Amino acid sequence: MKKLSTYLFLFLFSFSVPSFSDDISDFQIEGISIGDSALDYFSVEEINNRKIFNYLNKDFASFYISENLSTYEEIELNFKNNDKNFIIYALAGVINYNNQVDKCLKEKKIIVNELKELLKKKPEHYEHIYKNDSLAHGTEFKFNSINKAFINDFIYDDGSHIRIWCSSWGDDLKKAFRWSDELRIKIESKVWAEWLKNKSETASPN
Repeated sequence: MKKLSTYLFLFLFSFSVPSFSDDISDFQIEGISIGDSALDYFSVEEINNRKIFNYLNKDFASFYISENLSTYEEIELNFKNNDKNFIIYALAGVINYNNQVDKCLKEKKIIVNELKELLKKKPEHYEHIYKNDSLAHGTEFKFNSINKAFINDFIYDDGSHIRIWCSSWGDDLKKAFRWSDELRIKIESKVWAEWLKNKSETASPN
């Protein structure tokens, strides 16, 4: 394996992945992989107490943890809502950039360029504008700002993804939710990616 920059090592190599990997389950974030059970790391009570729904369609739930992490400030796990085994279909690592989206974008570019060389895959690049009505769903807030994500997708032949993006939030949304501009690196199984594309009815960006 080629020598990696310090930056990519810090942000990526909690993944601990061989350069020739063609299986999304070979990747790790904070020692966790797609296909693992969340019960291997957390109790049923802890998961159920922290479980939330980021999407109008509640087929999948999200679980966040920010304690005792080695690389990321927060991680997110996604599993089917009624699955008693809490099998993980997607997981992400999060780094916050308070009002520094330009710094986030520069550092995302480093990760994307080195991943491109490491994985021998060409990523897709696009921007996503979040719908303010969806972001405010279920709250008393109304947003007028432009809220967007700058996204790169490494798509595998089976439809699974490695997705890297910076989210840029407007001042009104940051004030309402106390959100920060952020970098996310997310591993997405085929099942999760297809659900997100076709059925999720997004209510929030994650």
